[in-house]
Amino acid sequence: MINNIFYTSRAVCVSHNIDMDTLVDMVEWRIVKPMGKTPSKWLFSSIDNKRIEIAAKYHNNLHLEPAAIMVALSLSEDIEELRNPM
Repeated sequence: MINNIFYTSRAVCVSHNIDMDTLVDMVEWRIVKPMGKTPSKWLFSSIDNKRIEIAAKYHNNLHLEPAAIMVALSLSEDIEELRNPM
């Protein structure tokens, strides 16, 4: 099922208790890939919003840097694929 809901940068930051600099870091590290050219115009898909939610927890609770967040997300996605093979 495809979810066609998109989230603005501001909505994502408020929802996940992160600042714009943290969100910019997530985009620069390719944790998420927004639509739009500038942070004020960015739109995030539902999948990206979920990735931001998880990344924000790693950032806020564990104080991980973007590179470590990227590794943690990749590992958790690999584990999920192993648990639910197609």
